[in-house]
Amino acid sequence: MNKLLLVIFVIFNCYAISYAQSNEDEVSIFSIEEVHEDLDYWEQKLIKKNPLLYYYSSKEEINQGFKDIRKELNHSMSAVEFLNIVSLMLHTIQDGHCSLHPSEEYIELITQNEKLLAIEVLVANNQLFLQKNLSSNVLLPPIGAEILSINGQPVEQIIQSTLNKLPNDGNSPFAIASLNENFRYYYHVFQGFNDSYTLSFLVDGRMEDYIIKGMNLKSIRTRSGYKEADCVAFWIADSAQTAYLTINTFDKTAIQKDCELKFKKEIDRIFTELKTFKPQNLVIDVRQNDGGNPTYVKYLLKQLMLSNFTVNEECYVVKKKHATVFEDRVKRKWYPGYALGSSKAKSNAYQGNVFVLISGYTFSAGVDLANTIQKHHRGILLGEESGGNPNIMGGYFLKTSWNLPNTGIQASISTLCTKGKLSQDNEGRGLIPDVQMTWNSNDSKEGQWDEILYNITQLTK
Repeated sequence: MNKLLLVIFVIFNCYAISYAQSNEDEVSIFSIEEVHEDLDYWEQKLIKKNPLLYYYSSKEEINQGFKDIRKELNHSMSAVEFLNIVSLMLHTIQDGHCSLHPSEEYIELITQNEKLLAIEVLVANNQLFLQKNLSSNVLLPPIGAEILSINGQPVEQIIQSTLNKLPNDGNSPFAIASLNENFRYYYHVFQGFNDSYTLSFLVDGRMEDYIIKGMNLKSIRTRSGYKEADCVAFWIADSAQTAYLTINTFDKTAIQKDCELKFKKEIDRIFTELKTFKPQNLVIDVRQNDGGNPTYVKYLLKQLMLSNFTVNEECYVVKKKHATVFEDRVKRKWYPGYALGSSKAKSNAYQGNVFVLISGYTFSAGVDLANTIQKHHRGILLGEESGGNPNIMGGYFLKTSWNLPNTGIQASISTLCTKGKLSQDNEGRGLIPDVQMTWNSNDSKEGQWDEILYNITQLTK
């Protein structure tokens, strides 16, 4: 995933829109001509750069989508109002690597805002459930209580209007997983800010209202016990003969700068320890891994695979920007950094059983890892359908995003795509696990590991 999304997701772990309620003293307003210029700029970048632009929707559908948006750009507006309108195209494009976010300045305003929604929630089946009360109101219903509306707006409307503006990979669950991971961020981008929030809960079969005051991010983090997640974590449960390797990102910048790790050196250290203790099972957790560097995936797989393997079969870039058929629109391109072609496993690779944990948030290079293990029959996948499509998926080479010239909206655009499974028809789904498991955020980490260990025990009998 690109660095822009990584920064946003690290910051935030989003019907009357009230943009004037932000911390800005003066909201910049852009003319009709300026917002149309920005839309034209984005559209032309997509046509020129994105190989998957007409993959899930026809050229006629894409053109009609832009035509409909132009009709909405009929008055002067703020950058956030413009973002609310143009983001509807993401639902039509269906490329998870294609996204739109506010300007860097506006994102900074959100992080400094004193009016943030001080709860954590679970989105499921168009319903919203309280996961953590981080507000000063200690009288809120217990964890797990259903929230019916926020400031009078029905939850179902909030969820659907937001999902319609989020990137997705074909028909995978990536959009809903992204909303679950970053509800507060998306809520404030698309719904604005308030001094306080009226939450309507379902309590004992009736609706009850509770008011919570807005809060700044620092206070929210303090109350939640927030701690930066490790990029890579490893431990061995000796009694269970099971080792656990959690990789939350393959992003080079996050690993090197934020976590101060050298990825290859850390992987070497971990597999040296594996060879010393020789646990029967290795669990690799990529449930929170939204991608990064495919060469890191390849390096890890060299330590795991028992024979030659292929991560990505082919890579494509745009050849004829006006062509409507995928095969006519693209040409093959060889980028060594995308782990293309056959790779050789190490002669002293880990020999035990491999289990990979995936979720709807597993994306991009995280899917590359799980997909390679599954298609080469090296291990068993447990969990939920992944957010990334293992058959064909967008990606970036060198530049990952462009700022629209007037509003400063940050637009990430796929500049290539890779195929991971040439032999299978693409239905736009994520990677399907061998064993279905539901990751309930109410469960403790210890409880989740107990369930995982139980499944491993059953699978290795």
